[in-house]
Amino acid sequence: HFNETQFPSQSQFPTTPPYVYTPPTSTPSSSRAPAPPIGGGICHGYNVALIMESCFDDEGVYGQIMQIRNQVNTVFGSHSCIPILGSLPTEQSLMFYDIIIVEGGGSSWPTVSAVLNFGGSQILENLANQGKAIFVNAAPGESISAALPFGATLDPFGQSSQVFVQKEELLLGSYWPTSYEMGGTPYASGVIRGTFPWYEPYIISNDFNEGEPVLVGGNSCPSSNVLLGTMNPTIFHDPQPESDNLRLNILEKLCLLDPCSSNPPAGTPTPVYTTPSFSPRPSSFHPTLPPAAGVCSGYQVAVVVDSCGDEMFGASEEVTQMRNQVDLVFGYHTCISIGGGEPSFYTLSFYDVIIVEGGGSSWRNVHFWLEAGGTGTLENLAYIDKTIFINAAPADEGLSALLPFGATLQAFSESREVYVQREELIYGAFWPTTEALQGNPYSKGFIGDLFPYYDTFIAGFNDHGHEGTPVLVGGRSCPFNRVMLGTMTPSSWHEPQPEADNVRLNILHRLCQMSPCSTNFPSSPSPPPVYSPSYSPSPFYSSPFPNFSPTPTPPVQTVCEGNLQVGFVVESCDGGVWGEIYELRNQINRVFGTHSCIPIRGSEPSEAVLMFYDVIIVEGGDGSWNIVSSWLDQGGNELLEKLAYMNKAIFVNAAPNTGSPGTLPFGAILDNTAPYADSVSLEFFELLAGSFPTTSPLNGGSYSHGAIRSFSPSFEAYLVDQDSGEAVLVGGNTCPYSRVLLGTMTPTTFHDPQPGADNMRLNILERLCMMTPCSTDAPAPPTIPPAPTSMPVELPKFDVSVVLRYDGFSNETSWIITDFNDTEVASHNASSGQKAHTS
Repeated sequence: HFNETQFPSQSQFPTTPPYVYTPPTSTPSSSRAPAPPIGGGICHGYNVALIMESCFDDEGVYGQIMQIRNQVNTVFGSHSCIPILGSLPTEQSLMFYDIIIVEGGGSSWPTVSAVLNFGGSQILENLANQGKAIFVNAAPGESISAALPFGATLDPFGQSSQVFVQKEELLLGSYWPTSYEMGGTPYASGVIRGTFPWYEPYIISNDFNEGEPVLVGGNSCPSSNVLLGTMNPTIFHDPQPESDNLRLNILEKLCLLDPCSSNPPAGTPTPVYTTPSFSPRPSSFHPTLPPAAGVCSGYQVAVVVDSCGDEMFGASEEVTQMRNQVDLVFGYHTCISIGGGEPSFYTLSFYDVIIVEGGGSSWRNVHFWLEAGGTGTLENLAYIDKTIFINAAPADEGLSALLPFGATLQAFSESREVYVQREELIYGAFWPTTEALQGNPYSKGFIGDLFPYYDTFIAGFNDHGHEGTPVLVGGRSCPFNRVMLGTMTPSSWHEPQPEADNVRLNILHRLCQMSPCSTNFPSSPSPPPVYSPSYSPSPFYSSPFPNFSPTPTPPVQTVCEGNLQVGFVVESCDGGVWGEIYELRNQINRVFGTHSCIPIRGSEPSEAVLMFYDVIIVEGGDGSWNIVSSWLDQGGNELLEKLAYMNKAIFVNAAPNTGSPGTLPFGAILDNTAPYADSVSLEFFELLAGSFPTTSPLNGGSYSHGAIRSFSPSFEAYLVDQDSGEAVLVGGNTCPYSRVLLGTMTPTTFHDPQPGADNMRLNILERLCMMTPCSTDAPAPPTIPPAPTSMPVELPKFDVSVVLRYDGFSNETSWIITDFNDTEVASHNASSGQKAHTS
């Protein structure tokens, strides 16, 4: 095995990268033809993603990006380089790779550390839970710490010029010679901390940070899929070629890690209802006492807080106490800190029980997360049989919040005396308990707006003299019975003890005893799209909006009913759109039987939410156009285009009464300055052949607000204004545009004659489920015509960068194309119209 003649010298390493940028697939590809392996080659055929601030910037990672990429290709044959654009690539995009490498050294560290700290490490944890191999390596050029997967942190202080290899496997890889002892200028910058008990040291420092690890690897599932390091590029290491070979052996280990076939602890009982096929890591907070009943063990529990190690009411012990109580009931849990838009629906969908705690000073950030889409996320999770518990005793009076299913947390008043009104909280697994409890205070704030979905579980006598103030409530019927809401302070503030602690434990115990709502799942789910990941979260099946039912008119049985998951995206699910939101929602239910209404909150709904739907309808009429237009302009259009490529059916309709013209998917423009149409005629006669009898022309006052303009030849007009000829509804005629409808129609209460006008809208909706899926939405790869046989031709090879500049005055865009040496190849000056083609 150690015959040196089998292995190349340093001079034999490739000087030009054999990059093969192939689209990722859900399984390792066996059809690749990578360059012949230089070392062992046992890792060839894996899909590898290399994530960096930039894939070509000579200044990032100490100017050694190309060396790093060459080393990855040496081991794996090829890779896809993914630059960081504001955030880590999404979990959905990375799940198609087998191995994910994140490199963040030198000047790129501020960017990389920011995305790790704001949700990136959680994404990498989830991918490790799915059996992906993860390697995060960064030798920071700046003193910024970062959270790493499974509780580790990168401490950027201190450099290591001498290191020792402690993991013998790294010396026995395919690349030889190697050495136990390495040096560098420096070898590593910073160390990995917070690794116990999930990691073991692979390489340790022998000078400034003596004994501290600069490379660690996981020792049990799921961290066993993870390597973390602070190593500089090997150009700074010596001796050579031993140092280069050691790095290649580290990379090679990524394809030798055993996937975790079963992450839950051995011997745990089968949960009452279905859990994910994998488990997130156990928490490092272990029970201080043996579980009293143990019926909750085996569940996957997420505790969502402002910070997993910070304080709530002035002392970190309160967070620790709360987490210990969760472990006492469930055995273990995963703590998730709020940061950026995380945790998202996609992150939380892998858990059975989600507990959100926001007491004291932490309430402000928890409140902002709830208001920015968290409440909607939790509602959606309740619809798919997840159990939700939100508890917060706010320190900030007046900072109230909307909670799931219409309830509110009113952040004022205190209750020092409370009474338990549900006997299961008294006669639960933890004993002794009592009905009368006190605290200093027992709760801060109360839960309002309960009717008709919630019952009071614990009532207080507040400082305003009101008896029966709800401080803990629970839902009455599906899906609300999956939700509990409270305003209780930590139980260390409560008395008598241990009765008060035991009531809190019985509250947590109840979370694993709620019956699943089987009615949330339709009997005939739609087939998966062409581009479906090999692993998907729980289907996003949702029953109709609470207290909302279809029109009592007997529904016409259409081809759409019961077959498709429909997402309805609007500013608000309860108002707006010319006061006709419920008419629109009734029409959707008449065609599809049910739908999920998704309000726009900042950047939500995101891809993680919408990818579970077959049909996505976006409505932005009247004053709601400002919010909808902003969502479309800030990434919504690109998201809808991507979903169309995934065979989702898209319908964007808006009749604005405010704002400016706005962009729509695939380059179309909604021009609300165009004349309003009072009479429209049908150009696409298939709409007359739907399940609902209709006619043409149709009238209204106004039938539409504005027109669809600048649509590509791939779209055709379906309905046009009889006076101007402008299109008020268009649809695509080739893939993937054939999955898209765009319109400017007002609600049908403004249209006549009836019922023909109503039925036309129903036939338009019905068309969304009749569009033929595109068997292959991805554009065919470009082909290079064969060279003439009479004259051999060597095709030019360019590294090309394109810079688009807007001069601020013309409607054109200036551009310049340069080769990799920054030599201009071609350009266009938008101001002068001058074009230059130098080669």
